[in-house]
Amino acid sequence: MGTVQVLPDFQERHRHGCCIVCSLPRRDGDQIVDLGCDIEFEGSLAICTTCVGVVAAAAGLMTPAQVDAINADLSTMTAEVLNARRIMDRLAEKESQVNGYRRQLRTILAEHQGMKVESLRAAALADAG
Repeated sequence: MGTVQVLPDFQERHRHGCCIVCSLPRRDGDQIVDLGCDIEFEGSLAICTTCVGVVAAAAGLMTPAQVDAINADLSTMTAEVLNARRIMDRLAEKESQVNGYRRQLRTILAEHQGMKVESLRAAALADAG
């Protein structure tokens, strides 16, 4: 087997000047893949890139457009994850502040246990001032 090459069009050496899979001449936008294999009385075997795509899909391979779409989705998801992490960090800061306020409140309540509500308000205002 020779070297596989991508060519702009079928050459004289290619089987009847058409794709070995679909038997069509080159379509607009297609290139030709020369398989580097010569068959006696047939010539070099070549396949159009449309058929290469069909064969690749059947084998479970992705097209460049599918890879680009997956990469775009991955970039979007990465940005969303990074944003979510920033939000979680801010929430953790706020939670820490709330826990600090809770500790202060528990301390105040423990120090002033048994006092009436009006007395607690006055004590809280005094501590704040």
